[in-house]
Amino acid sequence: MTKAFQIPPAACDGSYTAAVGMTWLPSPDFICQEKINGTRALLQIQPNRAGHNYLTGRRVAKEIGTFVEMQDQYPFIRDHVFPAELAGTIIDGEICDGVFWFFDVLFHKGRSVMDKPLRERFALLEKLTAQAPIWMRPVPSSNHPAEFLKRVLSGGGEGLVRKNLNETYGFSWSRVKFQESHDVVVLSVDLDKRAMRIGQWKGRELAEVGTVANLTEVDAKVAASHVGEVAEIICQSRDAAGKFYRPVFFRWRADKAATDCVFDYIRPGSAAEESRRKSTRLPFFGTGTMPRPA
Repeated sequence: MTKAFQIPPAACDGSYTAAVGMTWLPSPDFICQEKINGTRALLQIQPNRAGHNYLTGRRVAKEIGTFVEMQDQYPFIRDHVFPAELAGTIIDGEICDGVFWFFDVLFHKGRSVMDKPLRERFALLEKLTAQAPIWMRPVPSSNHPAEFLKRVLSGGGEGLVRKNLNETYGFSWSRVKFQESHDVVVLSVDLDKRAMRIGQWKGRELAEVGTVANLTEVDAKVAASHVGEVAEIICQSRDAAGKFYRPVFFRWRADKAATDCVFDYIRPGSAAEESRRKSTRLPFFGTGTMPRPA
């Protein structure tokens, strides 16, 4: 069995409220996809034998220094025998309720397509859909943002991700939600002020991204027992530095690791965004070699 490629799934360039999404106009250059509230994963199709598929997530396991592999949690995915011609294909998606919702392709039959425009990658996905098993479904999409967002939210969905069809993988992705929610690490708690400082990983630094204030006395004491753990907060927006505006505690996330709380906000049009474009795109973090079809 070959090794899995260690590739970090792309993140959104910016996060916005649903009010912003309602102002988006239809464009032949953009597509909107429903944001599935599941576990982000890359499906890596291996040689056509049972037990040879991988699922890699976004979290790097400190013990081994590579991204967490999840295929053993989903044996029906790990053991599925895909057509031999698809060996070496890597698909981006979300696992939710036993379904792999897919929305992009990084490698096709052993060759990278990350530098291809999204519209070309979509054409490849359409062909893959015809060969997909019942546990694989394409993420719903539309090129009518406001109407689609209303439909998604009215159906209990989380929001949308808008993508530029002319861009390469991982660029010009914008997310909108009814309310912005984020996973953060509790840095410290001030019991007297009934407030907790929250942070996210920015490279190797756990950076402060705001303060959740106005906790009740009971909630402050509970928070003090969760320092170093993950909380989900909701907020109205983020400022130019990426700090949350009026964050409010929502719930504890025992299913999330602190290393999952990654600072991935880049203000659109900023110098940071331009620098990101000029930097090396999505480097590989492993030495695995994807099999090429014979």
